[in-house]
Amino acid sequence: AYTYYSNGKLKSKKNYLNGKLDGDAYYYYPNGALMSDEFFLLGNKEGVSKWYYPNGEISDYFEYKDNLLNGESFSYYKNDVIKREVIYKNGVLVKQILYNKAGVKLSR
Repeated sequence: AYTYYSNGKLKSKKNYLNGKLDGDAYYYYPNGALMSDEFFLLGNKEGVSKWYYPNGEISDYFEYKDNLLNGESFSYYKNDVIKREVIYKNGVLVKQILYNKAGVKLSR
């Protein structure tokens, strides 16, 4: 299924199976740049989910299993410097490390 902004640019591209999101799902900014790409399995987030800034740099990286955060997740500042590193197990935060805009570790 495709959705569009009023300017005619693609807003999203998603697949459905029996009324549930299934497969790759892409979302776009009004300027046409990719906002996110995610994977769904019968309505549940599964595998890697990536979000991007409008300039194309990655802003967030998440790993899912059965619609729960599971594994490593990362967030980045707009200059590609790491902002946050997180590990989840079945949706529960296990470890978090924060960084300042220069990439220096702030906390555990």
